[in-house]
Amino acid sequence: MVQRPFWFVTLNGRAAGIISLRKDDFRSDNVSDQESLGVVDPLDETAASLEGRGKRVTIKGENDKVLADIIIGKKIEDREGFYFVRVPDQKRVYAAKADFDISTKFEDWIEKDLLKVERSKIDEVILKDYSIDERTFRVDERDTVELKKEGGTWKANRMHANEEVDTTKMNALLGAVDDLSIVGVRLKPDGIDERLSGLTVSRADVLSLQSRGYYLTRDGDLFSNEGELQVRTDEGVLYTLRFGEVLYGRGDAISAGAESNEEEGSGPGENRYLFITASFDPSALPEPPRAANRDFEDKEESEWTDDDKENKKVADAHKSWEDEVEKGRESAEELSQRFARWYYVISADSFDKIHLTRKDLVKTKDTE
Repeated sequence: MVQRPFWFVTLNGRAAGIISLRKDDFRSDNVSDQESLGVVDPLDETAASLEGRGKRVTIKGENDKVLADIIIGKKIEDREGFYFVRVPDQKRVYAAKADFDISTKFEDWIEKDLLKVERSKIDEVILKDYSIDERTFRVDERDTVELKKEGGTWKANRMHANEEVDTTKMNALLGAVDDLSIVGVRLKPDGIDERLSGLTVSRADVLSLQSRGYYLTRDGDLFSNEGELQVRTDEGVLYTLRFGEVLYGRGDAISAGAESNEEEGSGPGENRYLFITASFDPSALPEPPRAANRDFEDKEESEWTDDDKENKKVADAHKSWEDEVEKGRESAEELSQRFARWYYVISADSFDKIHLTRKDLVKTKDTE
């Protein structure tokens, strides 16, 4: 597989340095020079050689607006702090002074806060414990654990009278979700998320999904090798984390697919594919009563009756609810767009912390 050092980055110090790069010195317009200067686009599948591929960095701001997109090549030996650089789809190569250390480590560039969820806002967690028979595609549904926060206490479905949710382990799960980080990404086929909602799915899409441990039913539902975890916030954002196939390897082999053995099922290091989606769950924000009438709108406040005052209070509460729903929908849509293009990869350690069962979280009550 072609090595692809290709990062989408956030606006940290390194990103600011790239945005401010100056093209100080024209070096070449000759395509044949790109390999020796190290500015071959790592995403260019038509390039004949694996040599000379640079590090392509794309920086995006709000609404996925591209702020910078550049291929960083080799250091220039006779000029301290200078690198060869090229804008993708342009032939011209420049020398540019970089006032920062160009790291090729995945963790130095990727957004650290993957889910953008605050643990204090999580009010519901659902563990769907199932597996897929990869030969027959039969789903073995072992258990579904529904955990809801009532006041400051977590309750689970189907608990016996002598059972309770283990607070320590529940807090550890919430912390692991809040701190969830990734060790790699893979691009999904174009438009695969949209087609999962009922449109035609190509054979290539199906194979892409299955190679990573995901299976579509005839009804368009998506199942995964090792079950799934759903997390809902009190703002109505519902995250679904589907646990897929094991992926072996370390370093660039995991972060960007640099080695050819990523699908072979052998090698150092054990990781796991993660398919993330986000949606809005309106049940998290029940609609409050509406005002019996809005007569108060046609009166001066000094003329309001007790009924007018009560209706104004109820109307304000309903408007506040509408604003919260709109905010929740917008947050869910923003996250959905963020997750849409990628299969994520998490470490075995992260997987073990969030891939739990009823036995892990429900215990027998302590008796004195």
